[in-house]
Amino acid sequence: MTTSAPATAPPDAPAPSRTLVRLALAAIVVNVAIVVTGGIVRVTGSGLGCPDWPSCDGTRVVPQAGAEQGWHAAVEFGNRLMTFVVLAVVVWLYVELRRSLPSSRAQRWAGWLIVGVLGQGVLGGITVRLELHPLTVAAHFLASMALLVIAAMVHHLVTRPAAPRADDRLRVIAGALLAAAALVLVVGTLVTASGPHAGDPGTPRLGLDIRTVARVHTTLVWTSVLLTVVGLVAARRAGMASLAHAFGVLLAVELVQGAIGYAQYLLGIPPALVALHLLGACLFWLAALRVGLLALWPVPAVADAGP
Repeated sequence: MTTSAPATAPPDAPAPSRTLVRLALAAIVVNVAIVVTGGIVRVTGSGLGCPDWPSCDGTRVVPQAGAEQGWHAAVEFGNRLMTFVVLAVVVWLYVELRRSLPSSRAQRWAGWLIVGVLGQGVLGGITVRLELHPLTVAAHFLASMALLVIAAMVHHLVTRPAAPRADDRLRVIAGALLAAAALVLVVGTLVTASGPHAGDPGTPRLGLDIRTVARVHTTLVWTSVLLTVVGLVAARRAGMASLAHAFGVLLAVELVQGAIGYAQYLLGIPPALVALHLLGACLFWLAALRVGLLALWPVPAVADAGP
């Protein structure tokens, strides 16, 4: 059995600073955090706590204390403030990359991350203006998943994890797994759009049969689990320890997330489990992205160089 040489950067490649690595990780963390706070807005029925955008009520940016919407406005406004936290982190990341790795791919990806965060804020405003239409809510969530793709890529380019290049079989498995994981998220938004916790009691639902959509979602989840197991076995046989570890982490996340999903379905979709399931969805997606990045986008031969 033979394996290809690790795709490591040359010895003279500058190592990323500790600050840069931490900022790259922080960009992932804050993008996950705002998904969770957005979920809290939804399950508490606070989605229209601030019924206008960019102001809260058409006249004030900050909700008035003791206003009719009360704590719902505070919950929604708090989620809006999280956007500025996310923006501050990704701008700081971009500035640090410009200083330490100018004209790098990581810097360019970080630039797109800033654009994405700004666009996501506008999409959030459109979602409010359309009174939480389920399709715009779904698009809002999927846009966050796209931002996690960019943030994960920046982290990958900054940390440059050394790993052997995956063979064609593992690349196919990883590609299929990423596709299955993406479909899990897309169909998951349809389950959400067809069930309770719309974000406001008066918001209409999508009208799909939630049991049917949930079965499709579950089938896709088990497909991703199967692909993960196949990938784990293949990576171990190929002697690719880092990729095998990534598959193993993904499998653990899938099993825990699946248990939460079944529990919330059987218990009548309680709000706390819905919020926890959102966190699990982010971790599932990040774990799948880790597999994909290691298998499909190996470390560049020169420290983050390239067009």
